[in-house]
Amino acid sequence: MSKTTERRAERKDRRESIPKKEKKRKKYLAGGLVRWGLSLVLPRKYKIKYSHNANLKGVKPPYFLFGNHTNVWDPFLMAVGNKHYVNYVANDEYFRKKILSWLMRLAGAIPKTKFMTDSDTVRSIFRLKENSDVIGIYPEGGRTWPGLTQPLLFSTSKLVKKLKIPVVCALTKGGSLTFPRWARKYRKGRIFIHYSLLLTPEQIETMTAEEIHEKLTAALAHDEIAWNREARIKFKGSKLAEHLEWYIYACPSCGKLETLHSKKDTYTCENCGYTVRYTAYGLFESVNGGKALHDNITDWSFAQYDLLKQKIAALPDGEALLRHDAVALFLGHRRERVLGKVMTGTLTLTREGFHLTDGGETRTFLHEKVRGLTINYKNVIDFYYGDEKLRLEFADREACGFIWEDALRALRTLYS
Repeated sequence: MSKTTERRAERKDRRESIPKKEKKRKKYLAGGLVRWGLSLVLPRKYKIKYSHNANLKGVKPPYFLFGNHTNVWDPFLMAVGNKHYVNYVANDEYFRKKILSWLMRLAGAIPKTKFMTDSDTVRSIFRLKENSDVIGIYPEGGRTWPGLTQPLLFSTSKLVKKLKIPVVCALTKGGSLTFPRWARKYRKGRIFIHYSLLLTPEQIETMTAEEIHEKLTAALAHDEIAWNREARIKFKGSKLAEHLEWYIYACPSCGKLETLHSKKDTYTCENCGYTVRYTAYGLFESVNGGKALHDNITDWSFAQYDLLKQKIAALPDGEALLRHDAVALFLGHRRERVLGKVMTGTLTLTREGFHLTDGGETRTFLHEKVRGLTINYKNVIDFYYGDEKLRLEFADREACGFIWEDALRALRTLYS
């Protein structure tokens, strides 16, 4: 046994020797201080209005706290407005950085690999129930790009059925327009977070997992654009359109991919000149005259996916649709803090999947074997292939990583 392994075992033994009540008290004390500090800053900074349904009266831990994932600050915003301390299930990527990992664990966060079954996480959730804790989960599995609630993971509904503890929902409105996933800067607007009791243990007992899923999906459904068409709240900021390249990749006028570029509040296709302005209401307006072909980011995202799928379907065998130079490949394993750099080469997309070529060496990742693909840090592609954790990083910091996520989805729809 190595010295590192021995030290880890010793630390684990020390942790397990501490009584549960003492562990919980220390965690709540540290987390409570963080929560208190955030409560002085975040509600004022983001102009948050909290509201609570009367049916929450008498609800005590353990219970689930579910929310729609709109904003990078969601766990903190939702925790500040909740009566009880919340232990969140969080992206395991945050635990790869030593200091951040320490802070996350201090706050009671649980690491979870996105879009993959994780038995360690499930066991941790069961322990939280036994300790009468609040379990915070975003059932979408990731943050929304357009502000539209994404399909919920069915595994969450099965977990609700199994644990049979109350389900509280916190529905956030305005979070995505305040800080879009594709943006670097937040906008000054308003955020509304409403808490309500969705399910009691007695109700869960009589329901199937499918019925729970349907109820949860309805409770967390939110369309940011449709909501703000009526609310008419301005989300003001500078350079409102900048970095749309990370999400919107197809020109609706000429159909070219990755030819759009942002500048301040405008988004322009360098191939055909099509230009729109992104407004403080989160809508697009034409700059060239007439109407914008898509006046909102949700419709544009649906249309670009359909276009990409058509292009992939028409692609001859062996021919590449997407190509990026100077893409670095990193490799490691789940829960490892450091991913080692393997090679840098040209990344291409064919009907088979992803290919990375450096000189005479080519690594191929077949679409049917890629698991848990997600976009971290705006445009870094993380996924699993077999037991390996892989990462693709672009030298071009404005390159669109999301187009590769859409391409994988299209390949599976067409050829699986």
